[in-house]
Amino acid sequence: MSPQASDRVRAQPPLPRSTLALETASPNPARGVISITYTLQSADPVHFEITDVSGRIVAHRDLGSPGPGSHTYLVDPALAPAPGVYWIRLSQGAFTRATKVAILR
Repeated sequence: MSPQASDRVRAQPPLPRSTLALETASPNPARGVISITYTLQSADPVHFEITDVSGRIVAHRDLGSPGPGSHTYLVDPALAPAPGVYWIRLSQGAFTRATKVAILR
């Protein structure tokens, strides 16, 4: 029995490799300034968000296009929400990375 066209296996192109790496927020738990270190492989714009555990965005900033390499963003204490547990998300293009942080007063 010969293979039919529908029986042929087609190679799929590889999925794009992430261009974004996010380190853990520090200090954690945080009181005051939170330091977020991240690494980029492209010059695409980066977006920062803090969300609560239900997914509501409580703070956000566009970080611009800092370019490839390692970068640090310091979260202003005035931007930090009330004490609790939050997700810090960094997005660049189709890629998003997140880490948890506890905020204390």
